[in-house]
Amino acid sequence: MSFELFMTHDSELRNSKRDASAGTRLLALSAAAFISTYVVVDPDLWGHLRFGLDTLAARRLTMTDPYSFTQDVPWINHEWLSELVLAGAWRAGGAVGIVLMKAALLGATFALLADMARRHIPPAHRWWMLAVAIIAVTPSANTIRPQLWTLAALAYLGWTLWGHHRFALVPVLFLLWANLHGGWIVGLGVATSWLVGRFLDDFVEANGTGNRALLRHAAVLAVSVAATLVNPYGVQLWRFLASTVGVGREITEWRPLWQQASLSFAALWLATSIMAGTTANTIGIKRVPWAAALPTVWLSVMSVFVARLVPLFAEVTLLASAGAWALAGTAGAAGDPRAAAPPGAPAPRRGFLVVDGFVAVLIVGVNLVLASRCLPVAGDWVPDLEAAAALAPQAVRGRLILPFDWGQFAIWHFGPRLRVSIDGRRETVYSDATVRLQAGVASGTPDGLAFVAREQPEYLWLPTDSRATASSWLEPNGYRLDVRTSRSFIARRADLPALTTGHPFIACFP
Repeated sequence: MSFELFMTHDSELRNSKRDASAGTRLLALSAAAFISTYVVVDPDLWGHLRFGLDTLAARRLTMTDPYSFTQDVPWINHEWLSELVLAGAWRAGGAVGIVLMKAALLGATFALLADMARRHIPPAHRWWMLAVAIIAVTPSANTIRPQLWTLAALAYLGWTLWGHHRFALVPVLFLLWANLHGGWIVGLGVATSWLVGRFLDDFVEANGTGNRALLRHAAVLAVSVAATLVNPYGVQLWRFLASTVGVGREITEWRPLWQQASLSFAALWLATSIMAGTTANTIGIKRVPWAAALPTVWLSVMSVFVARLVPLFAEVTLLASAGAWALAGTAGAAGDPRAAAPPGAPAPRRGFLVVDGFVAVLIVGVNLVLASRCLPVAGDWVPDLEAAAALAPQAVRGRLILPFDWGQFAIWHFGPRLRVSIDGRRETVYSDATVRLQAGVASGTPDGLAFVAREQPEYLWLPTDSRATASSWLEPNGYRLDVRTSRSFIARRADLPALTTGHPFIACFP
């Protein structure tokens, strides 16, 4: 009787473990399916698409900006290749086309993460850690921006460093990466810290067997760095990134965790740190290789000061953890996923797998159907779509002063007949002084008003909180306020025809 009770209890325990594993696996898969196909339209999407389409049409890049009238630095479009791919996806399928492009990039990213987790992380931790890593990339993955390429490239780099050691393709990866997005610098930091870690691991083991391999890895890394010079701007790209990438920038997502309005970044950072701590605690901190520890610790610290790095911290933590488990021999031999499960570990039920597939297909299908109908434009930053209609007529031409969040919307809908004062490209086209000056126009600073008096731009489109400036300065200085809404106003130079509002733009991209 006691034996039967023991067997019953053991069976129930296995079933509960199987159910828990199935639940976290479903969470990871559902999160991957949703994040891959759900889109949040951000202020820069209009610009990335416009620049890509125009580059495709012109078949060349330009350092002279045709979209603004305040450019004062050469335009280093370090994301030109990603914009070309985006434009190609748009030409092929419109809104659904760019959503499918996003899904392909993130699908590849999550597949690489899942492969490492499945091969090397023990069943007790595999799926919840994968779920944490997938959910943690959300801040960088919701929008259709060039940073999607960094998510995919970093996943492939980590998959190579800690898993499959196919180093021959790493220089090719960096060559493409340098033309897709500036995040290759993070990849270089990860690869460098990994190489230093490998050296320390070899030194601790004191066997000297890895010296030749380390030299080969160092040579591959050196070639990879050189490969980043294969871009339209050469060494100018390095100078540009050196001057713009780092802590202390004014863009919200580049600020430290404690300066973020939302707690989401801090929560994701904490969850990722728990994942790293679980690995160290399970393996034993002394058994964690330096090649896994150094990149993880480096990004852990950097992401505290630059919140935008939290998604990359999560990716690297999962990949490095999988590599640490593989080297520690905790998860099975030779990366065989079947060996990762200890004797008696519950196998997935076929019914669970059917449910997983059904849920993933349902999520993807719903998101694609919604995208085919409308990519909603929503948020506090959204331009005043009612007032914008006054700028739609082809006769409205000249220079337009506006907030930087509205700049690329205006470039898409009104350019090049209207050239903007500022837009989301910021330091790629405008100096810090110009960015501050244009902010001063909206807030009515003496320098900002002096700029308007000197340049006499044809139109100003500003939020209602600039109304004081409008009433106290614009009208006495040769401007007329033709359009007033609850959110914004548009002023024209007095010598130009009056503006009239038409049908508001719909709140769907583009």
